[in-house]
Amino acid sequence: MGTAHGVAEYLLGARTGLAGRAAGGLRLAPEPALGGFRALVGKGAAFGIEDKTERKVHCGVRLHAAQGSFEYGWIRRKQGLTPLQYLDKIGFLGRTTLIPHALYVPGYGDIQDGPSGDDVALLARTGTTVIHCPLVYARSGVALESFGRYRRAGVNMAMGTDTFPPDMLANIRIGSIMARRVDRSLEGNTYADFFEAATLGGALALGREDLGRIAVGARADMIVLDLDGLDVGTIDDPLRTIVNSGTSREVRHSIIDGRFVMRDRVIPGVDEAELRDRAQAYYEKMRMGYWERSDGSLPPERLFPGSFPEEGR
Repeated sequence: MGTAHGVAEYLLGARTGLAGRAAGGLRLAPEPALGGFRALVGKGAAFGIEDKTERKVHCGVRLHAAQGSFEYGWIRRKQGLTPLQYLDKIGFLGRTTLIPHALYVPGYGDIQDGPSGDDVALLARTGTTVIHCPLVYARSGVALESFGRYRRAGVNMAMGTDTFPPDMLANIRIGSIMARRVDRSLEGNTYADFFEAATLGGALALGREDLGRIAVGARADMIVLDLDGLDVGTIDDPLRTIVNSGTSREVRHSIIDGRFVMRDRVIPGVDEAELRDRAQAYYEKMRMGYWERSDGSLPPERLFPGSFPEEGR
């Protein structure tokens, strides 16, 4: 949360036809990259009207929250509440609210003190969806406590990535492994449980019964995976095989609403080499930006050291 009240990010259906400015100073902007959605960002004083506004325009709201110890401690000191309890107090939580992360709740592993209460039960009671992004946390040895526990409590769980590569198969694999370690149990933490979160959980979060499933009347959204490579190995149960041995590189075709958007791993109109060069240039600019905002005590190469130290450094 970047201000006293935070920054809210909305995804709006393009069918609303909204443009310009909405009530309370919330700003709507076209965003073709979101594939038919618009992004709406508001903060500060606008935070108190978001629940009313998003219902008026029939859209959902997504806010990263309860994602770190600094945020948890800061809001606890300022408000005497956990981040999720504070969001509930201002009427933010609900069935059209999606919260990426939601790790830091009372009783979480490295929380020493703080408000009491059951934030997981709060999420379930309000119908709020948690978007679980396990890979980005697992890289630092951190995990939700736990995926199975949240689901057993009645929380709708969906899946996200929030890092690069945005590999959903890797997130299912790592998420399941970390959850099994936390719970010391496979129950509720299987690949099938995570696959349901990635499909049906996301559809429920969006209020869309025509997504996340192959059924009569549903949108024809699907991927086709290639299991013939030696890197995949022998074939067991298809889901276990692809999650254990594969990555998103095994995706050969991608179909959205019955239309091929990728065929034989080629996306029409996308120059991959040019896109990669642009991404690398942007990444280098971003890294230099970190150094420019630092106190300058370390040169850039020390601020971002390699895996193996260079001699003499």
